[in-house]
Amino acid sequence: FALAEADLADALTQAMGPWPVSGPTAEAGIAALGDPAWAEATRVRLQKDADRLDSLLAAHDCLGLGGTTLFRLVEHGQAHALADHLASAAILVRTFSASDRWLRFGVPDEAGFDRLATALAAWKRIPPRVARARR
Repeated sequence: FALAEADLADALTQAMGPWPVSGPTAEAGIAALGDPAWAEATRVRLQKDADRLDSLLAAHDCLGLGGTTLFRLVEHGQAHALADHLASAAILVRTFSASDRWLRFGVPDEAGFDRLATALAAWKRIPPRVARARR
């Protein structure tokens, strides 16, 4: 969704067409926007989680390329093989047709961090020739 002045909102609507938001989602958005303390605490938590993910990925040969506090873009020499390995652990990451070295990771919750750390540790134990063959 977007918050905008009326003219910009009209232009966005014209460009994108209708994009309905469910009632519960709208209510959650209204509540979040009306609670500055929650919003600030969430911004701080998301930044800490993104930084934590960057550190975890860097320790596993993923070069950080950027992203937001909701996802991180990295480069890895065996990106597709790593994505396959993570998928076998029920962790889905996005691959890109523009580069066979890029992966996008969503910033996980606490349980997700534990699962990702375990899967990445298992990846390090796979001999390189086996990992390449998985692609």
